Amino acid sequence: MYTKTEARRLASINSELLEKFGEVCKASKCAILVPNVEEVDSKLYPASFLIGPEGDVLMSYRKVHLFSDERMWATAGSEYPVMDTPYGRIGIMMGYDGMFPEAASCLGINGADVILWPARLQDGKERTLIAVPRAVDNRCAVILANRVDAPFGGGSMVALPVQFPVWDVDVARPYYPDMHKIILEVIEIASARQKNMMANVHMFAKRQPWTYNALVADKH
Repeated sequence: MYTKTEARRLASINSELLEKFGEVCKASKCAILVPNVEEVDSKLYPASFLIGPEGDVLMSYRKVHLFSDERMWATAGSEYPVMDTPYGRIGIMMGYDGMFPEAASCLGINGADVILWPARLQDGKERTLIAVPRAVDNRCAVILANRVDAPFGGGSMVALPVQFPVWDVDVARPYYPDMHKIILEVIEIASARQKNMMANVHMFAKRQPWTYNALVADKH
């Protein structure tokens, strides 16, 4: 995790970093998510930037749930944006956000087909216990990009919005600690937009939000 000095240094090179990744995206006609630190009005935000195939920033996201050491220097975000892109409707959560089902639910309700989740996993079981439920609960794909220097390094995977819970994650998505491993996966956007878990059970239309006051009550 970063100190305030390191976070400010990373923020100072953010524009340069995005420009360099933008050149890669433009040359390869691809998209890249770049997690870094953003400084605005002297405030530091852990943030991620999605760069598109033309080299421009399609969207950005500021991390909402901060670790205790991040709170010493960082300001939390407060929104879960979803953006139409050439690759479908994209939402982002970062690291610790994934521990909170509400973060992914907000992205799902906001219309995400795909949730990008750059993370630093602490345990291999988080692939099964976090990535998979976030996908199935919201009927969207979750792309987990885990740092290789995390306590549980590597193991990046794509959790699809279908096929649950019929396959074993560790069999279907083998663990690769190698930072040079490329994972190929096809995400059918149509399946992410079909929100019926079964006949007459729509993941969002059947919600009863007026009963969820306990989720937003300040009871800590």
